[in-house]
Amino acid sequence: MDYSGRETALEVDDENGYILQIREEYKDIVEKLVPVELKPPVLKTLTIIALKEPIKQTALKDLRGAIAYDHIGELLEKGLISRKKDKNGRSFILKTTSKFAEYFKLKGDTRALAKILDLNRETE
Repeated sequence: MDYSGRETALEVDDENGYILQIREEYKDIVEKLVPVELKPPVLKTLTIIALKEPIKQTALKDLRGAIAYDHIGELLEKGLISRKKDKNGRSFILKTTSKFAEYFKLKGDTRALAKILDLNRETE
């Protein structure tokens, strides 16, 4: 009751127990101030995109299953990946963005990172 009377960005949702959350009208502002949180399945999808970029959306779906479409939508919304039609217009090409590199504090090309990881696998 106390939070519902306040004009702040926080509210208590008691539909499924008590959860302190951000009011819908403040989400855009808060997302700019607070780092993006990714659930593990979405992070796995992002990892595949980063290591295999540019990757066709259909190839990603083959690797991650149909749920990859939901993950792609979330990653696009958060600005961590970009998507454009491939030359044939049958699929999309997915790549990471500068926001991805900024978020993970990466310098340089993620393809170089992928090569390093492949080299480490070969030596194991």
